[in-house]
Amino acid sequence: MKRLLLSVSMIAVSAMLFAQISPCGSDENLQQSIKNNPELKSKMDAINEAWREQRKSYNPENYKSKKGLGKASAPKYIIPVVVHVFHGGTANAENISDATVQTMINQLTIRFRNQDSDSIYRREIFRDLAADSEIEFRLAKKDPQGKCSNGIVRIYNTLSDNGNDDLKRKSVWDTHRYFNIWLVKGINKGYGVGVAGYAQFPAGGGFAATDGIMLLYDYTTNSTAAHEAGHWFGLYHPFQMQGATDTCSKENDDINDTPPHFFLPTPSVPLEYKCSDPNYNTCDFAKWGDNPDLPDMQENYMDYFEGYCASNMFTLQQKARMFFVLENYRQALWSPENLASTGVDILTATPCSPQPAFYSTGTTTCAGNAITFTDNTYNYYGAVPTYAWEFPGGTPATANTKIPGPVVYSNPGSYDVKLTVTNAQGSRDTTVKNYVTILPNSSSTSGASVYYADWHYLNNWQDNGWSFESENGKGKWERVAWIRSTSEGSACMKYDGDPGNWVPSYGFTQSLISPAFNLTSASNPYFEFNYSVALIKGPQSTQTSSDLLRVLYSNDCGRSWQAAMATISGNNISTVGTTQLNYTVGFIPSDFSKWKTVRTPANNLFKNANIRFKIEYTPRGGSSFYLDNVHVGMATSINEINLAQAINFSVQPNPFNNVTKVTYGLNNTEVVEILVFDILGKQVANIFNGKQSSGQHQFEINRNELGLMNGMYFIKMSVGNSTLTHKILVN
Repeated sequence: MKRLLLSVSMIAVSAMLFAQISPCGSDENLQQSIKNNPELKSKMDAINEAWREQRKSYNPENYKSKKGLGKASAPKYIIPVVVHVFHGGTANAENISDATVQTMINQLTIRFRNQDSDSIYRREIFRDLAADSEIEFRLAKKDPQGKCSNGIVRIYNTLSDNGNDDLKRKSVWDTHRYFNIWLVKGINKGYGVGVAGYAQFPAGGGFAATDGIMLLYDYTTNSTAAHEAGHWFGLYHPFQMQGATDTCSKENDDINDTPPHFFLPTPSVPLEYKCSDPNYNTCDFAKWGDNPDLPDMQENYMDYFEGYCASNMFTLQQKARMFFVLENYRQALWSPENLASTGVDILTATPCSPQPAFYSTGTTTCAGNAITFTDNTYNYYGAVPTYAWEFPGGTPATANTKIPGPVVYSNPGSYDVKLTVTNAQGSRDTTVKNYVTILPNSSSTSGASVYYADWHYLNNWQDNGWSFESENGKGKWERVAWIRSTSEGSACMKYDGDPGNWVPSYGFTQSLISPAFNLTSASNPYFEFNYSVALIKGPQSTQTSSDLLRVLYSNDCGRSWQAAMATISGNNISTVGTTQLNYTVGFIPSDFSKWKTVRTPANNLFKNANIRFKIEYTPRGGSSFYLDNVHVGMATSINEINLAQAINFSVQPNPFNNVTKVTYGLNNTEVVEILVFDILGKQVANIFNGKQSSGQHQFEINRNELGLMNGMYFIKMSVGNSTLTHKILVN
């Protein structure tokens, strides 16, 4: 067919006045879901095949809205909605108002009912294809327990800027009865273009608890919400069928009245601005055999165009597909019984009793410290409710203001917190068990010169108070034998790389936290470890890893953390140079040269009765991360490495079964002390203490004579005012 030439005269209007979509992560989410749940593909294939069969009898006349008296017909489908607002603080911008949420719901209905004001820029060739989808969205008026609700839930969560399916599960209503919308500050979908939203397709993911759409809070009133809701109703991008490679196939999005569009979003071109070219056609007849040879439908909500001419319509066959999904896969949602149970069958809203909620930015601290609580009560409007706080074990024990003053906890233990809120509609209360954890303000661990996390031999690091912590609960460290940073080791800890963001671990911090130490009498304490990691080139050539590594310390029982040294990031984090390894190649540090040592500067701030250290690793597409030789030590007047070199210190063999020999040389007569400590810092032997003349010296350490069991020990050697500590293994 001869290519159609269009000419359109349009006034110049700033693009910011028009509601446009932004890049979407739904295809990526589907691919990830299929990888994690391979049976999902067959379910999706079955849905698409059933649609193609029904499409054979498709008649566009059946989907043109019937209008009477100049008014749009009543909606065919009413969708009950619950909106979960995740935020990092009640005053933060992402904690948007109820009015803004209601505007989003109103705009969704306007766009699905073909009432978008941008429709004036619709090209003539597509105007007759624009559909009133006859779908209306309403905020729920009853929660799953049948209690009065305004359909908005507010959740304090520090991961609001890292939204994904795991965050959805923190707050979700029955997805068979409610269309769940999660609003967040940021979305974590791994590599590539940052996304403004993503949806779960019908039957998607295999998990009902994540069925719905997630949006950035500042994209709620533009076309992004309509775009993602379209996916939730089963629509695909016109340029990308089920996340496959771009094609100009007739099938493409399985919709015949949306011209195929060829487009792969990139970081530099996440959307296309083509309003100045109304004839823009990426799948023309000459190249692709497209017939009929129509220009790309910039107007379609499901495409990736921006500008005043973009995103203002669904087509008649897209409407037919949405009806197909609603009738076959989301029947319970719009049934009369569900409309009544969710309260949306009645238009008039009634005031509700408030839902109590609260948070504290820290819930663990030392005895004698205070914790400040913030009210997060929602589900009401008008007069501020009254408050009744209860703080067992705290001072004060009660409060009746919206924001209570600091509460001091004097004794170690775990304590509940209760909040009751009341207004004219009634009272509700919530109690969080063991919400507050109070630890002793002084650690009993003191006296040794070095404290190790031991996974070399006994693997008893947890028994000694070391712990791995995952920000999203998905992190998994494993002990791997004979991958090590020094000849004295026998194992290290490994965190699997995730360059494709399949796990998902991308962007979530994984930490090793030390037990508390009493270092008040220490001389220039420090924290040290070895690590190994490589830079990775991801699934697309433009995607390179950007891991982060931080070292922090806390002197208030872990309530707050301060940086112990600068963040290691970018190319600097790599231990094997700046070459980017392909993501399909697994990285293993095959020799000691592929490790780096991180040692904090000696810091008198560490001389505290309750000091903890934390290693924070944030994977962002890098290789597997290896961690070894983690310890807290005490620096002396000269660096212990310099002392070891100066006296040519050695222990051979190490590890040893029965006997090992300590050898060294002195240039002058010195006062020398050689002690042996176990891993808990208990002295188990005094090998030598006194003056020694210059020359070579040697001592034996005999396990049977000293009563040493299998495991890790430390030799602490002092020469004059200098000290070194050396690890030995008995096996």
